[in-house]
Amino acid sequence: IYVRFFEVGHSYNSGDRDFGLIKKRITKEQNIYTIDKYVELIKGARSKPSQFNVTMMDTFYDFENVDFNPPSVGQLKADDGKKVQWFHVKELKFVKGLTGFKVKYNFRDELATVDYNHSRHSRSKRRSNGTSSTLNQLPKDKPIAKAKYDDVQELLKFVPPLYHKFYNDLRFK
Repeated sequence: IYVRFFEVGHSYNSGDRDFGLIKKRITKEQNIYTIDKYVELIKGARSKPSQFNVTMMDTFYDFENVDFNPPSVGQLKADDGKKVQWFHVKELKFVKGLTGFKVKYNFRDELATVDYNHSRHSRSKRRSNGTSSTLNQLPKDKPIAKAKYDDVQELLKFVPPLYHKFYNDLRFK
């Protein structure tokens, strides 16, 4: 995952334009009752050069119990031993499996690695919040809280009957 920080005054990019088109299309719609309708609107927000591609996510992870205790951002150092200069960062890159990230201060420079485990305050010296370090996949149809389900049922009077089945079929605990 790349995060790029543009120069002041140069931040309008294709992503901004795309989100603007999507927002414009969605705000024209009076009521949206299903995820499928959102997908339809997003796809139809642009026709040239082609419609937007919408990828439905089917895997979600539970971060609630993950022991993520990085060092203070002011203590982070790159592999060259220099502290991360946050106000000058132009790009961050997050790589699967890396316990940190890569940083660049100029778009022409090479990325420097910032690894949490090799920071001045090693992981063993930092206090753990006592939680697991395992990232668990959430169930595909995780139930919602009973109170939330009851609230949804109360609001069904504002939803056309055509869409009631979707909301009535929600699982709750």
